[in-house]
Amino acid sequence: MSFTFNGVKKDGNGAYYYNDGDVESHRIPLSDQCYGDVRMSREQLEEWFGISNDTLPDLPAYYILPRLDSTWGGTAGGGWWNVTGDIVVYKPIEWVPSVARIRDFPKNSIVTNIEKERVETTTTKLYAKAEFALEVSAGGNYMGIKAEAKAKTETGVEFEKEVRNKDTYTQKGVVGDVALVEVAVGLMLRVEEIYTHNIKVWVDGREKGDSLGWHGGPSWNDIHIPSRSLSRVGGLQFSKITMTGGGHSAGLYVQTLPVFDEKKELKDLHIALSNVGWTDWYAYVAGKKGRSSGRQLLAYPNYRPSTTLMPLNKTPAKTE
Repeated sequence: MSFTFNGVKKDGNGAYYYNDGDVESHRIPLSDQCYGDVRMSREQLEEWFGISNDTLPDLPAYYILPRLDSTWGGTAGGGWWNVTGDIVVYKPIEWVPSVARIRDFPKNSIVTNIEKERVETTTTKLYAKAEFALEVSAGGNYMGIKAEAKAKTETGVEFEKEVRNKDTYTQKGVVGDVALVEVAVGLMLRVEEIYTHNIKVWVDGREKGDSLGWHGGPSWNDIHIPSRSLSRVGGLQFSKITMTGGGHSAGLYVQTLPVFDEKKELKDLHIALSNVGWTDWYAYVAGKKGRSSGRQLLAYPNYRPSTTLMPLNKTPAKTE
C-alpha cells in the first residue's frame, strides 16, 4: 500500500489534484518606497511609466521555491553531493520600484533629434537591493505558485539584450533649453517568508536505485508513492534546480504539495523526492517543517524594465 499525504484531494484513481480556485490571486499594492539613483513619486511613476496600483498585475497568494545548497561530498560511486536547505513558501506583500539613472543630456548639447541607440549596464542598479530574481514561468506554472530563484546577473544580461535589440529608436521634437535624463525603471517584490520544509539528502549522477538517499524516517516501502499518484500535479515539481555552493543538483526531483485550510490559507507543505532513472517517488518526512518569518526583496524581471527620456527638472534629486 502506498504512502498517503493528508490534506490534499485525490481523485477516483488515487491521483492528487487541486481545483483552479484553491489558490487565490490578489492585488498587491505599490510601495511608497523607491530605490535606486532617482527617487520617483507615485505620480511620476504613473505619468512616465504607467505604473500604478491599477495597472500592476495580480499575483498568486503564495510562491513556492527551492532554496538549496549543493556541496561536493566525495568520489565514492563516481562522485556525490550533499544537498541541504529548504523548500520555502513566500507571500507577496508589495511592489517596490527601482530606478536607474542611465545618462544625462546637458542642455548645451541638446539638439532637435536625440537618437537613443544604446543602454549601458543598468540592472545592477535596478536590482541592487534584491536578494535574487524570482523566475516565474509562463507555462506549466501550476496555479501560478511555482517559482525559482535566479541570479541577478543573469537577469541583467537578459534585460540588456532585450533593450539593445528592441529599444533603438529616434525621439523627435524641439526640446529647447531643457536638460534631459535617461532612466530605467524595474520592479522588485517584497515578500514574507511564511513556511519552510527542510531538506538534507545526498545525490549522485549514476542514475541507480541508490543514487539518492537520506537519514531518518520510515523504510522505503512505507514512504513509496507511485508516479501515477502525482500525474495531475506535475506543475509543482522541480528539477535541474539552481543551487548555491557547487550548484550541482544531479538528478534530484522535488514534488511539492501545499495544503490549504478552509480559508485558502497555507497550513502545511508536503514533499516527495525522486531521482533521474527512478520510476516512482518517495515521501520526504524526515525534514523539519513549520512556520517561518522574515521579509526579503526579490527582483521581478517578469515585469519587463522600461526606459525613457524625461526632463531633468521633472526628476527628484539622487538618493543618498
